[in-house]
Amino acid sequence: LVSALPSVYTASALGGLWNSPASWVGGVVPPGGNDVVIPAGSTIVVNQSLSYGSITVAGKMQWLTTTVPSATVNTLTATNLTIDPGGEFIANTGGGTAALTTGGATLNIQGTFTNNGFCHLAAGGTVLWFNGSGGPQAFTGTGTFMSDLDGRGMIQNMLFATTGNSTVSTAQSLVTNNLGHTA
Repeated sequence: LVSALPSVYTASALGGLWNSPASWVGGVVPPGGNDVVIPAGSTIVVNQSLSYGSITVAGKMQWLTTTVPSATVNTLTATNLTIDPGGEFIANTGGGTAALTTGGATLNIQGTFTNNGFCHLAAGGTVLWFNGSGGPQAFTGTGTFMSDLDGRGMIQNMLFATTGNSTVSTAQSLVTNNLGHTA
């Protein structure tokens, strides 16, 4: 009898810590490189460094609030990251939607980042890297970001390190403290 592991891993309705088997349907923490889905109603709390294919967030994905920022916990690498309508992606250790939180994560996106829900990339130290190798990259969506007083979505650091085309097309105007590009 041979059984194959799924290529798409889905969080359980109860959610929980990323590295806990109880947080995942089938009781298996997703091995790196696979695709991950966090369904509506589920909250997954990141407590380790992540490297996956496509990640789809219809529920909530946030970083552990008691974690001191470090490269071993606060780094996410994904081919594509999609936040569905109603989904929340909170890339900081403050765990909330307040603008002045701490412990921002480093997000390495190698393909497309699509926000059609709510995304918080405003925390100090948050870095959004588009670093795919040669192919087109896109930052798109109809969702909202943690806003400044003028209603603009805040992204602490947004960097492009790619030789391919990069497209930014969001429904909300954006502001960043650091926008950079290297090839």
